[in-house]
Amino acid sequence: MRSREEWINLARQYYQERAINGLDRNQANYRNRFSDFMGRLAENSRTPDELREQFDGLAKDYLEFGYDPLFGPNFICASSFMACKIEELKPKRVLDTGCGIGFDLLFRARHFPEIEFVGCDMSPKMIETARAHATLMGIRNTKFLEIAHEDLSPENLGGVVDLCTLDSALFYKGFDGLVKNLRGVSRILRDEGIFILCGPVDEKMGTNEHVCRIVGFSSLRDQLVVNTHDTRFSLSVFQKIEDPTEEIVQIRLALALQPQW
Repeated sequence: MRSREEWINLARQYYQERAINGLDRNQANYRNRFSDFMGRLAENSRTPDELREQFDGLAKDYLEFGYDPLFGPNFICASSFMACKIEELKPKRVLDTGCGIGFDLLFRARHFPEIEFVGCDMSPKMIETARAHATLMGIRNTKFLEIAHEDLSPENLGGVVDLCTLDSALFYKGFDGLVKNLRGVSRILRDEGIFILCGPVDEKMGTNEHVCRIVGFSSLRDQLVVNTHDTRFSLSVFQKIEDPTEEIVQIRLALALQPQW
């Protein structure tokens, strides 16, 4: 097995190969276009149709701007952590939900050719771009599907998975919206499957952990908190311990929404 440091070096090398493509990123033209991209990325879209349209519009620029050197440390830390977990757990089938253009997924697929990697995203343009990158890189152990988190099921995914990752791609409206998102993840994991959730350390983090328990995951099993640039984010590992019915999930949701004494 590779050490964490070895995975960090491999992730850094991949990032430099794929994301930094010789452009002078200090030029005013690049910085202006980057600022415009970040503004569009931060738009407060909330309905599924608005989100789909927003990310369709970002897809063609995502490799250039979404993996600007500003975000390099985040990618390197998250990808090396997830690669370590994959090597440790030896899953046969892995899903990255909210995969975007497939940048992170293709790093893992390159190093684990014996594993089937499935990428899902609600944006058809993101999925189209991910498929093109996989073809360009000659990676054959991947499949990309246009499916939103809340619509995930063994039927539309072609079966369950052993491991699911979700990296900074939770967009929802209200507590019940978060439950719908993570309920989809729970549905497609096999019994005792592993879920790795990556996101910023903020007031939502405790809520995410609470909802994971509502939809059938264990309490937090493992966690890495990382400080990079001006961001603090966590990689949290959960295990599926039950498959509650929709009725039980709704009862738990109703109880969670009751005012506290």
